[in-house]
Amino acid sequence: MLLAPVVWILTAVIAYFFAAKTWWFPPPINAHGIAYDEQFMRTLIVTGIIFVLAQFALGYAIIRYRDDGRRATYNHGNNRLETVWTSATALLFLGLVLMGTKIWANVHFDEPPADAIPI
Repeated sequence: MLLAPVVWILTAVIAYFFAAKTWWFPPPINAHGIAYDEQFMRTLIVTGIIFVLAQFALGYAIIRYRDDGRRATYNHGNNRLETVWTSATALLFLGLVLMGTKIWANVHFDEPPADAIPI
């Protein structure tokens, strides 16, 4: 009975430390760094929301399906629901990858400014 609240408390503490940015990257030194940091933040927000929701669902499952002395039963599951959430996850992360690829391509394929110093 204690496991679910521990999972929820740990999730809240972890989410706080990421939201408060208690440790973070140094400031970017160029325009490309700003774009990378913005994309990283978008990805972190999306994955953070999914993490928090998944951990609270895990705590609920721990409480809901704990051993109450009855005989365990088999449940096949819901194939349609599994297909939907797997497809939604794949599309979400594919979208994040495409946004990141656009930033990467801008860094590597754009011409440098006329006043750039060759290194």
